Amino acid sequence: MSVRLKSHKPDYLLLITVLFLVAMGVLLINGASMVIAEKKFGSSFYYAWHQIINGCVGGFIGLIILSKINYKALKKYSVLFYVASLVALAGVFLPVVGISFGGASRWLKLGPLPSFQPSELLKLSSILYFAAWLESRGKKIDSLKEGFLPFLMLVFVTVVSLIFQPDIGTLGVICLGLLAMFFAAGAPKKYIITLIVLGMIAVLVLIWTSGYRSHRLSTFLDPESDPTGRSYQIQQALIGIGSGGVTGLGFGYSRQKFYYLPEAVGDSIFSIIAEEFGFIGACVIIGLYVILLFRIFRIARNAVDDFGRYVAVGVGAFWGAQALINIAAISGAIPLTGIPLPFISYGGTSLMVALFGVGIVLNISKQSEKY
Repeated sequence: MSVRLKSHKPDYLLLITVLFLVAMGVLLINGASMVIAEKKFGSSFYYAWHQIINGCVGGFIGLIILSKINYKALKKYSVLFYVASLVALAGVFLPVVGISFGGASRWLKLGPLPSFQPSELLKLSSILYFAAWLESRGKKIDSLKEGFLPFLMLVFVTVVSLIFQPDIGTLGVICLGLLAMFFAAGAPKKYIITLIVLGMIAVLVLIWTSGYRSHRLSTFLDPESDPTGRSYQIQQALIGIGSGGVTGLGFGYSRQKFYYLPEAVGDSIFSIIAEEFGFIGACVIIGLYVILLFRIFRIARNAVDDFGRYVAVGVGAFWGAQALINIAAISGAIPLTGIPLPFISYGGTSLMVALFGVGIVLNISKQSEKY
């Protein structure tokens, strides 16, 4: 069967899904933060406005540009982008530009520019770099010396750069995403299984060597052990989810946002969604992520080259894993970890980079195969 290639319209269903998630995010952030924002900053719209300015504006400008520039041109700059991201990650430890909060060093502040998280940039740069690298390997990916071991070393470099921040949530997302890309490249099952086992061992070591990670695991195993201390956030999150019932309390009627639920506009925002829109609303949001992933992986399947295929798989796997981990953690299904809900949680860098990734995937969709 012959394959006819031509440029056509991008995947508008993917774009509409993303637009809906972003719009819901801004509305939810505004409703969940009005009381706290008014008290802390004197403006009830502070968080929503900053999400629009720091995330939506730059993110959608980048989405439009990247959807029009041929994605294949990004291949030659992938190494530079990846190295720059690693350098930026190291910069968070510099006293002049690095910003620490809650014992974590994850932010950079360069002059008058808004602070940003280099780890978010690393997600996209890793996708581009590993996609280019996997394409260059070709069938050599089956080789131990030219496929598995070099891939393992590259992943190790990425992992180490995040451990010292520490940012284990982002580390988990990146590792799962890279594993999905390695699988999509045709890596043998024995290599995939080996990586999974090594990852599980690494997680156990990280838990064993860190007090706060051990506490999070013990809290997960016994969430009622310290309801006013270590278990407070997950307890309040579960109260919010349970209070929503089937149909929810109604938009803007969350009670947990009144100083009860920590990170109500950030990592815990799914609890607000379930409280205000109930089980039905939570299922709608989850359904939108399913549609998002389905469209992205469909684009990956029909990509005209391996680079485009691996990039699309990476974008879908990275943000799909992030959504899954966030929802599972805030629902008590896995230990709590601090990563945002893609396209919805407050965070300019996270939203902007996610929209950049969507722009690249839309570009890939315009050049997909037609049968």
